[in-house]
Amino acid sequence: MPRRNRRPPPPAGVTFDPQRPRREACATKERYDSEAEARSIALMNVPRGRGAATKPYHCDVCGGWHLTSR
Repeated sequence: MPRRNRRPPPPAGVTFDPQRPRREACATKERYDSEAEARSIALMNVPRGRGAATKPYHCDVCGGWHLTSR
């Protein structure tokens, strides 16, 4: 007996892009040109006498630097 619960084909022109969520998240973040710039911004946002609460990381989506709290 043939299957009856087949999914219909997607509309024409719609393709799956696994990088889309990462690109959209990257677009909402502050981008810094260098690690030094990102590190200096992280240190400016910290109370005196404490270590930085955020750390810079290199973004492979945009090629820039962002700050993370992890």
